Amino acid sequence: MDRKNSVKLATVVMMAVLVLLFGALILSDTLRSRQGSGIVLPEPETTIASEDPYGPSEATSAAYEEVKITPRNVLEVLSTLTRPDSYVLYAQTEVLYGSRSQQADVVHAVRGEDTATVRTENGRETHTVRKNGMTYTWTAGGQVRTWRGDFGGDAEAGLPSYEETIASTGVRVTDADYQQYEGFSCIFFTVVDAVVGLTSDYYVDIDTGLLVRSESRDSSGKTIYTMRTQRIDRMTPDESAFALPAAG
Repeated sequence: MDRKNSVKLATVVMMAVLVLLFGALILSDTLRSRQGSGIVLPEPETTIASEDPYGPSEATSAAYEEVKITPRNVLEVLSTLTRPDSYVLYAQTEVLYGSRSQQADVVHAVRGEDTATVRTENGRETHTVRKNGMTYTWTAGGQVRTWRGDFGGDAEAGLPSYEETIASTGVRVTDADYQQYEGFSCIFFTVVDAVVGLTSDYYVDIDTGLLVRSESRDSSGKTIYTMRTQRIDRMTPDESAFALPAAG
């Protein structure tokens, strides 16, 4: 998916609310380059010191805090974070347009390349499952829609993808730091996207590499989108989470 289509996709989701895909592509190979930086980043084997393999690691957070983060090196530091192979993320999103707003509760399950999301808006559930390269979407009692696309699991869940955003052409990082957010040790950064006219804040959990807070503002400074992660369970979702509805 090229940059033009990605921008259109993000704009539709944020302003119209009803579209599930929120401006994202799969993780850019650019984020994986670590050469020529001149900074020393923590090695993975020296930063994990927790008896619980699924619990937060204070050693991991402390090691990253030894690296001074700036707008110039935040992309490189983010590239060292690794998402768990399997997890379940619980979040709330809100899109604001004019005097109205649309809120959603999101449960996003990931198991390797497979994802399953339940979005609840005004008591109505929308299910999205991606497996074997195919995406399936349905509502209770509704017809299952099927398609194939090159977008990632974040987009299918209607969640921002900070990796795609920060690597996009025309995006400028204006602030970066370490911050705590509701118990998460985070890499915080602000980006200005001149193409779509948005300024966005992101809080990325150091232990999991997952986005735990996001806020986007338009050119007038008005907030038009928020996302807040309530909980992250580092577990392998049950097979039932990826089951498709029985044919009617």
